[in-house]
Amino acid sequence: MKKADVILVNNEVFSSDLNERLKLLFLDCKDGCRIVSLKSFVPEGLQITEHNEGNLAHIFDLQKFEYYSHDVSWTDASGNYYIATKDSKRALRRRDMK
Repeated sequence: MKKADVILVNNEVFSSDLNERLKLLFLDCKDGCRIVSLKSFVPEGLQITEHNEGNLAHIFDLQKFEYYSHDVSWTDASGNYYIATKDSKRALRRRDMK
């Protein structure tokens, strides 16, 4: 995983505990690595504050996308997918902007 540019995680049915453990594995990824997943590793609306600066989710810059009905092989329904780009210095830059 240390050399990966892209990691695909089909985590739709993973428990929240397993997703948290995956975030620990992603710490070893290089900056710029993109993690494509069906369930976000970052809570929607998460903002970096002095109370949650240590949250592992802050190392990801998250983008949310939508796939449409009949776009994927595993379902006829529409849904979302996420691309999280690892950026270890993201929280530090945010703190410096204050």
